Amino acid sequence: MELLIGLMALDEDRPEESQYLASWFWHVKSDKEKLMTVVDPALDIKKEMFDIVSIIAELAGHCTAREPNQRPDMSHVVNVSSEGERGRTRMATSVSDFY
Repeated sequence: MELLIGLMALDEDRPEESQYLASWFWHVKSDKEKLMTVVDPALDIKKEMFDIVSIIAELAGHCTAREPNQRPDMSHVVNVSSEGERGRTRMATSVSDFY
C-alpha cells in the first residue's frame, strides 16, 4: 500500500480518518475511480496497466485484514502477483475462502 499510494503506514499529520493507511485504504481499494486518484503519480501508471494495479491493491487490502486467519498465505500472494492479469480470477475465487 505504501508503494502504491506513496504514503507512510502511519502519519499523525493526516486527517484522523486517513492517519492509518491500512484502514483508509480498505475503503478505497475496491473503488477503481477512487483508487485511480490516490495512486502515487510518480508511478506514472497508464490506463492499460491499471487493471494490474487494481489486483495488487485488492491483494494488499486482504493482506492487512484485521484477523490473521483472514489474510492470504504467502504462496497465494506470490501466485497472484506473478500471474498478473490472470491472477484476478484466481484471487477473486480463493480470497473468498478466507471469509
